[in-house]
Amino acid sequence: MTREIKFRVWDGVQKAWQYLFLERGGVRFLYTKNTPIAENCERWLQFTGLKDKNGKEIYEGDVIHYDEPMANNPQTGTIIYSVGDAGFVMEHSDYLPPLKWNIEIIGNVHESPELLTPNHPTGE
Repeated sequence: MTREIKFRVWDGVQKAWQYLFLERGGVRFLYTKNTPIAENCERWLQFTGLKDKNGKEIYEGDVIHYDEPMANNPQTGTIIYSVGDAGFVMEHSDYLPPLKWNIEIIGNVHESPELLTPNHPTGE
């Protein structure tokens, strides 16, 4: 079984995502606006290998929402890579919730930073 190694970068000037992935023999770039990945792109965000309940790929920097079934405790948080855990986790947590909890991407740190504020209805 192979794992897809994909990344996306936010182009702050064009306000668009640019995607690329690693494949045998090198890196393959996918462009959203037929422009190369430029210096104005911020850090690379990696694909987790997982998809949300709607089939959307989950990347670092995505803001997710889910309901813990037994706790009746809705949660919202940002996906990050944890060096200490050697994997993807939800920020301020030590795990990534199971997909069976109906994880849904509701935004990301670049296009919807308002979701990260504590007073937002879906904020922590």
